Amino acid sequence: MRRRLLLVGMAVAVPLTLSCSDDNTTHDPLPTADQYVLAALNEAHTGDLGGLTGADALCTSQAAAAGRKETFKAFLSTKAFDVRDLVPSAAASGVPCINTRGEVLSESWGGLMENGSWSGAYLYTFDGKRVDESAGVEPSWVDADGWHGSLVGGLASPELTCRNWKSDNPVDRGAAGEMDMRRLLGQESHPCNTTLAVVCVGALVLPTYGPCTTPGTVCTATDPCAIDPTCGADGLCHAKGLMQCQDELTCTEDTCDGQGGCLFKVKTGECLIGGQCYKQGDPDPSGCASCDPSTSQEDWTPLADACMAGGKCYKKGDFDPTTGCNVCDPGQGTDGWTPRTDDHCKIGGKCYSSGDKHPDGCAVCDPTQSVVAWTASGNDCLIDGQCVAPGVTDPTGCNTCDPTVSKTGWSPVKGTICKIDGKCYKPGDKHPDGCAECDPTVTGLAWTPKGTDCLISNKCYAAGSKDPSGCNICDAAQDPTAWSPITAPLCKIGSQCYAKGDMHPQGCASCDPAASATGWTVVTNDCLIDDTCYQSGAAKPTGCGICDPLQSKTSWSPLAGCFDIVLVALNEAHTGNLGGIAGADALCAAQATGAGFKGTYKAFLSGTGRDVKDLITGNAASFIVMNSKGEQLFSSWSQMFTSSSWSSGKFIYSFDGKKVDENTGASPDWYDAQNWTGSVAAGTINTSSNCQSWTSDASIDSGASGELDMYKLVSGYSQACSQTLAVVCVMTAP
Repeated sequence: MRRRLLLVGMAVAVPLTLSCSDDNTTHDPLPTADQYVLAALNEAHTGDLGGLTGADALCTSQAAAAGRKETFKAFLSTKAFDVRDLVPSAAASGVPCINTRGEVLSESWGGLMENGSWSGAYLYTFDGKRVDESAGVEPSWVDADGWHGSLVGGLASPELTCRNWKSDNPVDRGAAGEMDMRRLLGQESHPCNTTLAVVCVGALVLPTYGPCTTPGTVCTATDPCAIDPTCGADGLCHAKGLMQCQDELTCTEDTCDGQGGCLFKVKTGECLIGGQCYKQGDPDPSGCASCDPSTSQEDWTPLADACMAGGKCYKKGDFDPTTGCNVCDPGQGTDGWTPRTDDHCKIGGKCYSSGDKHPDGCAVCDPTQSVVAWTASGNDCLIDGQCVAPGVTDPTGCNTCDPTVSKTGWSPVKGTICKIDGKCYKPGDKHPDGCAECDPTVTGLAWTPKGTDCLISNKCYAAGSKDPSGCNICDAAQDPTAWSPITAPLCKIGSQCYAKGDMHPQGCASCDPAASATGWTVVTNDCLIDDTCYQSGAAKPTGCGICDPLQSKTSWSPLAGCFDIVLVALNEAHTGNLGGIAGADALCAAQATGAGFKGTYKAFLSGTGRDVKDLITGNAASFIVMNSKGEQLFSSWSQMFTSSSWSSGKFIYSFDGKKVDENTGASPDWYDAQNWTGSVAAGTINTSSNCQSWTSDASIDSGASGELDMYKLVSGYSQACSQTLAVVCVMTAP
C-alpha cells in the first residue's frame, strides 16, 4: 500500500435536476463557507452552455459524480451579473480559495478578483485532469483558455458573454482567461463556437465533530480524513481541512489513514502496473505476460508457455526468425532463446528441421546424411546450392547435370566436342556469324571455316572482302583464317592500298602502279600538292607560289621576286658559343643543305655588327613567315618585331623534323624549349646579353632568348651562356 497527501475536500453525491428552459441570467451567491474550491468541467464547451442555469447544472452534476459535497456554481458573468458576487461580501476578504487538491490559489476571494490571477498551482477538472495545454490530456481545450465573460475585478463585460452563454455563433464573442498561465480573469476573447474550459466554484463548509473542552487545543475527530482537528471557541471540534483521497484509478480503494495520509489498496482480482489498471488475464503489450493478481498485483506475470526475445513474444516451440537455430523453450527459460537440440541441419548460417525442402525443391534436410548441407532428392542435381535439371549444361557448355554420375557436381559432357575460348560446342554448332562450325574431325580447339568465307580474328568476311588497309583480301582458297595479300598491281599510299584506276578523293589523280606504286599519279592538268588538288594557276594559300603543271604537278612553282620566309631550328641544342655569328650561319646553311631545304639560311641571332631584323629588308620584309610544315606564323617579317608571338598550336620544327617543345621528349637537351636570339623585341641587338656575340659558353655571360613552345620567338628572357638552347634559322633568300 502507498501513502499520499492530498489536501482537497471530501464529497458526497447529490441529485441533479436540469431545467433547460430556465432563462435566469443572475446567480444567488454561494453560501458562506470555510473555503472556496475552484474546479473545471471535465470537457471543453462552446459559449452555448444553456445560460447560467445550464452551466450551474453541469457544475453540480460533475461535482456529484466526483463525490464532491460542496455547492458548485459556474464562474461566469452575464449582462446582469458580476462574477465577483458569487461569494458573499462578508466572506470575500477572509476565506481562502483552493483547487480540488487543496492547494491555495489565493488567501481570499477579494484578492483573487482584484488580481485576476494567482501563482504556483494549477486548476484541475472534476475527474482530475490538469487544465494545461502542455499536459496532453485534453486536446479540445484551446490554449487552456476558460470562459468567464468578465473584466479584471470580476465585473461583467456585457458584450463578451456569448449572449448570456446561450450562443455558439462565431459572430458572437466571449471573454476568457488562460488557466495554464494562472490568469483567471485575463482579457482574451474568442468566437463563441470555440471550445474552452468552464470553471466552477464550490463553497466548502468544514464539518464539526462534537463538543470539546479547551478551545485552541487538538481534539478528536470521528473522520479519518479530518486535517488538524482543533477545539473551537464554540466548544465544538473543527477540522482545518479534509483529506481528499482520490487517485482517479478504478482499480484502487481510496481511504484516509487518519494520520494525514491516504491509503490506495488495489482491488481483489485486479492489477495496478505502471500507473494503469488491468483486469485479471489482461495481456501486456508484448503478449508474453498478463495480469495475474494471485502472483503479483504490481507487475506483469510471465506466461508459462511463452518466451520474450528481442522485445517480442514467441510461443513454446517457435524458432527464432533470423536463423531458426534457436527455439522458445520455457522449461529452459522464458527470457531469450534456447539452442535447438532436435535433429536439424545448419546450412548457410540457417537451421532447418528434418524434412524441410530446399527452396527450389530438389533437396531436403536429412540429418542422417548431413547436418551441414542439403541432401539431393529426385532426379535433379544440387550444384553449388542451386537446383539443376538433368541435361542442363554449365555456362561453358562443357559440363552437364547427369544424376547417374553425380547429383552434387557437374559431369563432363559425353561425346566429341569443340572447346573454343573456354566454351564447349557440339559438332555442327555454328559460329555466331555463321561462316564456321564446330568440326572435331578437323580441330577440337577452334572453329572450322566452311564455304568460301574467311574467319579472321573470330570475325566472318565474305570472299573478296578487303582488310581496312585495302592491301589484303579474303581468299579461302589461300587461307580461310587469315588475310591473303592482293597479288594484282597496287599503289600503297601512306598506309592504304589502292587498285589501278582508283581515283584520289578530289579527282585530280589516280592509282597507276606503272607510274608510281607509292603515290598518286596526276591525270588532269591540275596539281596535287600536299595531298590536295589545285587547278592550274591557283595561288599558294600561304605565300609565294603557283600551281603550274608545266613546271611541276606535285609542288608549288615559285613566283618571280617572291619567296616564303621559313623558320627552322637546328637539329640539336647549343650553348652560347656558336663560333660567332659566322659560325651560327654556317651551321644553318649546312643543315639546310643536308635536309634538302632550298634557299639561303642564316641564324636568327643579333650580334656585334648585326641586328636580326636586318636579315630581310626591302620588299621582302612584307613576305609571309612560315614554319617548315607550311603553317603561317606571321603575316610578314616586319610583323614579327611588333608582335613576337604567334597563334597557339603551331610550332617550329628542326631540319630533321623534331617539334621544339619541352613536353614531347623528342629532344630533352633543349632547355625549356627556349631559343637564343641576342635581341630585344624590336629585333635589334641586346648589347648586354648576346654571349659575347656568340663566342662564350661561360655561365657568367648571358644571352637573350625566346620560348618556342610558348609561341614567343623573341621575349624578355635571358639565360646563362652555358645552357643548351635551340637555335632558329631563317631562310633569307630563295
